[in-house]
Amino acid sequence: MRTSHLPLARSRRCTAGLLIGLTTIAIGAAGPTWAAQPESAVSATPMVTETAAVLVKQTFEPLPAGAIEPTAQPTLIADFQERLQWVASLDTEPTGTLDPLTTKAIKHFQSKHQLKATGRADAKTVATVSKIAGDGLVDPRCDRKGITLCVDKTQLVTRYVKDGTVIRTFDINIGPEQGDPKFGQYSSTREGVNPIRSKQVLSVSTSYGYEMPYWMGFDGGIGFHYSKYFDQTGYQDTSMGCTILRSEDDARWLFNNTPMGTKVVVYS
Repeated sequence: MRTSHLPLARSRRCTAGLLIGLTTIAIGAAGPTWAAQPESAVSATPMVTETAAVLVKQTFEPLPAGAIEPTAQPTLIADFQERLQWVASLDTEPTGTLDPLTTKAIKHFQSKHQLKATGRADAKTVATVSKIAGDGLVDPRCDRKGITLCVDKTQLVTRYVKDGTVIRTFDINIGPEQGDPKFGQYSSTREGVNPIRSKQVLSVSTSYGYEMPYWMGFDGGIGFHYSKYFDQTGYQDTSMGCTILRSEDDARWLFNNTPMGTKVVVYS
């Protein structure tokens, strides 16, 4: 898919595993079976502005093939770190050294994308980071006035974009591409553009009693929410179609800063 040049900021469809998948959300022919809970008070977070963005417009050039060793040129290491940051694995500025935070970020990326979590920038990891990060751009439908939630299924991140600037990037999981016949179309996170149609501080699955804090629905029974199981188990399972956030603080921030009607762009 063609991508669009947007300034950056530092800051999958669902085959379910037994833990996350079967407890995230249940869907029937008539739509979602989660029970609407009374909206409870949430303290408002001030809306962020473009000043929160700390990167300037840029695109990524391909990384050279091969492993990146600790003795590599600082500029090469920094280029690698920028990609880790873009895909929400590294949450600090590039240092040009393979420091402990970068090792942790590499392990996160490797776990996220089914690589052996060694923490080393071996040739396979470098090639995968380069492929997943792409050219450092986002879908052109995110380049618009106002707020857009840009869900990249390849990178497994959601970007909060305001007036063409990426303000924050969130670590997410989605559903399996092939779906699950037990749950039909809702077992996958479908691509397209939809508005935020509903918001609940706490939504609950009536089938499994699974709590879905900071629910924001945008495509039938598919929506954003915090998942304690994702937080606990990482990427060994998927959701049942929802875009789930690993961090409760991130889910709360996203909920507080996303108005009803906000456009959600899901792409790969």
